[in-house]
Amino acid sequence: WQPDNEASICPVCGVSFTFWLRKHHCRKCGRVVCDNCSTHRITIPRQFVVR
Repeated sequence: WQPDNEASICPVCGVSFTFWLRKHHCRKCGRVVCDNCSTHRITIPRQFVVR
């Protein structure tokens, strides 16, 4: 799980995060991405969620 403070840009598209362009954590890989790059959503079965 990537900490919020380690991400200042989206690793997929390179856009800078701002107050208006929020950070989203990928539940599969834990990376921080922007809203536009997190549009592909899937349901992950409970047994695969690591906390």
